[in-house]
Amino acid sequence: MKYRKGLTLIEVIVALAIIGMISISVMSIFSTGLNNIVKAGNRTVAINEEQKNIDMLIDNYKNIDEKEIDLQIIFTENLKIDVKGKIVSSSDDKTKITTFVPKP
Repeated sequence: MKYRKGLTLIEVIVALAIIGMISISVMSIFSTGLNNIVKAGNRTVAINEEQKNIDMLIDNYKNIDEKEIDLQIIFTENLKIDVKGKIVSSSDDKTKITTFVPKP
């Protein structure tokens, strides 16, 4: 019987093909993950900018152009609270924030 000391060319090619397919799969997973991280970071930046705008509006409550409304918060049948305030919005192309600002 003949003893083999190495691999045949076919075995090497098949092994390289398998390693290549696994590598491509792993690289695509990392690529997708990186894209999602970048998108989430961009959304966070946009939301923070709009939150700054909302905070400035809240600080200047008297200068908000919206009409004042009444909001009723119902905890139980016997416990209801009426709150006066204004609904404020801030938006850009990608992000919109709307919130109720109670009257100070």
